[in-house]
Amino acid sequence: MIGDDDDPFFYYDDHGRKLDEETIRRRAIFRVLEKMTPAEYEAHLIKIGALNPDGSLPEQYRDNGEPSIHRPTD
Repeated sequence: MIGDDDDPFFYYDDHGRKLDEETIRRRAIFRVLEKMTPAEYEAHLIKIGALNPDGSLPEQYRDNGEPSIHRPTD
């Protein structure tokens, strides 16, 4: 993992109990994101499809998109 291994946030819950491996891996991602420059973070968002190259949100993340296309209806 990346970062300071002495930080209990990444290994223990609020009550001092050891976290499961999946949670430890998820929390380790915070370390990676904290170290990214704004340009690296933007490139990452584009890579995963959460941001368009022009800086706009993809249709599925906009609040003006067609609900039936991207969100289930009740």
